[in-house]
Amino acid sequence: MVEDGAVAVNRGSHVAEGNLLGVALRRLDDFVGGEVLGDDLALVPLADDGVRHLVAALLEHPRDEPVELGERMGRIGAEVVLERLPLTLPLVPVEPWVVHGVGPARPAATSNAISHTIPPVRALVVGSGGREHALVWSLSRGGDLELHAAPGNPGIAALAHCHPVRADDHAALVSLAHELRIDLVVVGPEAPLVAGLADELRHRGIAVFGPSASAAQIEGSKSFAKEVMDAAGVPTARTLPVAEPPCVLKLDGLAAGKGVWICRTRDELDSALEVAQAFDQPFHVEELLEGPELTVFALAAGETAVAFPPARDYKRIGDGDTGANTGGMGSFSPLPDVADEEAPEILEAVHLPVLRELSRRGTPFHGLLYAGLMRTADGLRVIEFNCRFGDPETQSVLPRLESGLLPLLTGDLSQEPELADRAAVTVVVSGGDYPARGDQGTPIEGVEAAEATGALVFHAGTALHDGQLVTNGGRILNVVGVGETVADARTAAYEAAAHIDFAGMHLRTDIAASV
Repeated sequence: MVEDGAVAVNRGSHVAEGNLLGVALRRLDDFVGGEVLGDDLALVPLADDGVRHLVAALLEHPRDEPVELGERMGRIGAEVVLERLPLTLPLVPVEPWVVHGVGPARPAATSNAISHTIPPVRALVVGSGGREHALVWSLSRGGDLELHAAPGNPGIAALAHCHPVRADDHAALVSLAHELRIDLVVVGPEAPLVAGLADELRHRGIAVFGPSASAAQIEGSKSFAKEVMDAAGVPTARTLPVAEPPCVLKLDGLAAGKGVWICRTRDELDSALEVAQAFDQPFHVEELLEGPELTVFALAAGETAVAFPPARDYKRIGDGDTGANTGGMGSFSPLPDVADEEAPEILEAVHLPVLRELSRRGTPFHGLLYAGLMRTADGLRVIEFNCRFGDPETQSVLPRLESGLLPLLTGDLSQEPELADRAAVTVVVSGGDYPARGDQGTPIEGVEAAEATGALVFHAGTALHDGQLVTNGGRILNVVGVGETVADARTAAYEAAAHIDFAGMHLRTDIAASV
């Protein structure tokens, strides 16, 4: 119950960072001036002071404007100070009006004394695959965090609170982040970013790692990416006016890593054209580049960026790069032909011109800019840009990270990522019919035995059924070996993968074999 002349506050609020008193007092000054304090703080008009027309409302932000983590924390801190300080205005605590059934219980306040305990930062990772498991794992190593995932998976559930909200349900995700007082949302998959999830979160004043929908078109539209690269002077494959082999056929939009066909013969081209035309989206044809591929991630904040070390992934389903294209069957880092020390040079030549061009167009990029590259006889050429962490390259890059991941995701790009002197190799274990179709409900054995070898096992497509781990997708598990050299890491990965068993399981046996 809220009495006349009172200010209702939410006792479920938490503090996420220091220096809150000054922020709170500034917000109180805003209140006296007649402004809404923000978020869930319900403001009731004061009868004696003649304050009118104050309503509870979210502090809205422009959809394409990044929200600083400290800004989000400041609003939460203002509420906490309002609740705890003996102010002249009467304060009446009320219970939170929304309770998330599977969320962590919030301790009730026992007194009005000022608390000096700073609760952990609350982060929400959106997604359910191996990349998201790797992100949660890396974040969990970096300090005092309260981790959540939506929807997550059985592997992520060992490290974070999982909530049954789909990555494509924007309204539910925004509500969940708001309800849990999330300080930072990290969006894993590309589809929600292209569809504008980051915009919706920022509009509600929630800090998010991921670009706006307009900037995410760098992955969402191949033609848009070509325009940006041409304007930025970044070398890429030439678009061909006529489809003639050898060439590469690419869908213009998102295709979960399976919208590319390499056509060396007329039969391969005819087959690719038939499949591509079945998709409800345009496609184009470009020259076939030759050379080793590599991936370089750049953490970007507008026109500023820092690079992660290069990695290499394996797209084809079969050994020797044969068979159908997939989302990725393995990866490793570091590379024998591109040193970690070359990453800043690649950043300068490839990522930064594109970031400057996106800013010039009024669509600054905040998040992870992925460059898929090929080292040709004529130098580096861009194969593709993505707007998020790559999968499965992330699973091989993050285990090499020595410094904390959270500061980088919150936009602190003052220093380069600190790397440990070690290598990582990721082997993807898939269902037998992947990539044509996924596998659901097949019992999985041996994960604990694989982890007991010292390897990391990231869940990519798993579920629990009556307490039994079962398959639930195309790529099922990512087994990551870590060692002093790539050879050592490869041995560790395959020794661990040998413990895993389920009917129809498939893996490539040649990941990092040539290193």
